[in-house]
Amino acid sequence: MPVPIPAGPSCTFCKSCSNRVPSAQALVELLKGGYSLGQVGQRPFDMGYKAIYFLKDIKDGKKPPADPTYTGLDVCTPKNADTCVGGGS
Repeated sequence: MPVPIPAGPSCTFCKSCSNRVPSAQALVELLKGGYSLGQVGQRPFDMGYKAIYFLKDIKDGKKPPADPTYTGLDVCTPKNADTCVGGGS
């Protein structure tokens, strides 16, 4: 059975494709609805945020950061769906 992707403000539009991509909150709602047993988020904002500082440090002659640089993961399950990132109000 296909998973329904909610339309409207809970979705964001993927500019590189024609598909609608659900936001973190919409994905957690699908998790709560029983459409998955778990989800892992990669924190893309933190990746971009840290990258800018790393580039400035390299430009300023500092040593490059460790590779890979861990930015964290958000692991959501039915048990923590109300408190994982995107799950709370």
